[in-house]
Amino acid sequence: YAAVVTISNFVVGQDVLNFTSNASTTGNIISQFDPSDGTLILVSPGYQASLAQWESALRSVTYANSSDNPSTTQRSVRFMVNDGVANSGTVTSTIDITAVNDAPVLTGSTVISQTATSAPTVINSAIVVSDVDNTKLASAAVTITNFFAGQDVLAFAANSGTGNIAVSSNSSGVLTLTSSGSTATLAQWQAALQAVTYSNISLTPTLTQRSVSFQVNDGAASSNTVTSTINVLPPNASPVLTGD
Repeated sequence: YAAVVTISNFVVGQDVLNFTSNASTTGNIISQFDPSDGTLILVSPGYQASLAQWESALRSVTYANSSDNPSTTQRSVRFMVNDGVANSGTVTSTIDITAVNDAPVLTGSTVISQTATSAPTVINSAIVVSDVDNTKLASAAVTITNFFAGQDVLAFAANSGTGNIAVSSNSSGVLTLTSSGSTATLAQWQAALQAVTYSNISLTPTLTQRSVSFQVNDGAASSNTVTSTINVLPPNASPVLTGD
């Protein structure tokens, strides 16, 4: 005896059929899956498995999709058995595939120093943006978690690598960037986050380290946060001359 389970519209690198034997219910039935064409073959060495064991084996066949960005086309799975002489008819099951959104991922933290009243300093030139199932993102937020009003300033200036990303709001230590139509690419978002700057406009700044968090959103899910640390330094004192 043998059985063949096939996916008629198989997608390589995504669709997986599996069978796990259970001696108490499926006897000596074993299986082998061919990942190149989506065929799962089950056999009973010595033709020892009973009809009940074959029925249990076929009912225990499972389907999984290993892709982070799967094709959502319905899959048709066909079952057929052979008694050693003739093939049975086929029974077809239909599988609906629902894609699950994976959140974008940020990596790359930095520690920088910024002298108060000096030119703005890029906060994180090492940040990397990735997303396994989206090529474009919708928005980003850069936040000073211990913001000091009247001192801390976040800024973003678009450049040739940032696409249509623009500032939508900048208040109380939270800088929000958006892409009209969510059309900016991962590379453009990475360039945009690498262009965000910090400055301290106070002549008598609070020298507490600032923590700045970065987060992006793909329109459905937010990424993890990456944090950069800023060491705030007092402004350079102007030289003083004395004497007549």
